[in-house]
Amino acid sequence: MKIRITRQRSIQAAPPDVTFQMLSDPKGLPYLLPRLRKAEIEESRGNSARLAIHLAIGKMLGTVQFWGRLEWVEPREITFRVQKPLPATIVWTLSPAPTPNSKEGGTHLQVTMALDLAPLLGPLVHVVPRFAVEELIRKDLDYALESVEHRLNHPPEVRFAPFRKCACSPGRRPNLRAGRWFVAWE
Repeated sequence: MKIRITRQRSIQAAPPDVTFQMLSDPKGLPYLLPRLRKAEIEESRGNSARLAIHLAIGKMLGTVQFWGRLEWVEPREITFRVQKPLPATIVWTLSPAPTPNSKEGGTHLQVTMALDLAPLLGPLVHVVPRFAVEELIRKDLDYALESVEHRLNHPPEVRFAPFRKCACSPGRRPNLRAGRWFVAWE
């Protein structure tokens, strides 16, 4: 089952170089990617690195480790090509976006995820509803884009706060079992 999803957003808070710096900080990735548990850069040369990430996939598969190559063209593009356990590519593309209130301008941010679930799921790939997987990916990518905008709009105040009220769900405690990362104000 091959899937390709693209989502985009215009962010007025920062130009592409600032947005790129925020996206390329490994410490900030858990705030952006709701299923990410851990990211490890193993070797880095020039504009590429070997990267291992641990993602919570669901109750049936649990947390799965993905290996691949991270490549970037500063400040325009970040690409993660997953090699194992399934072929996938995630591309973040940044371009200047005009803003009425800023001399620096904003960022048009696009993220595309393309993957093939067959190597991971084997024969179970035929019983997994395609629309459900696509909707799950859409929600995760939209969450990531919203998180980028939020972090750029509120950089000094934002921090991980698992037992405080959450900015994204006022009055509710975070659901850490569901694999969501939340941000909150002090």
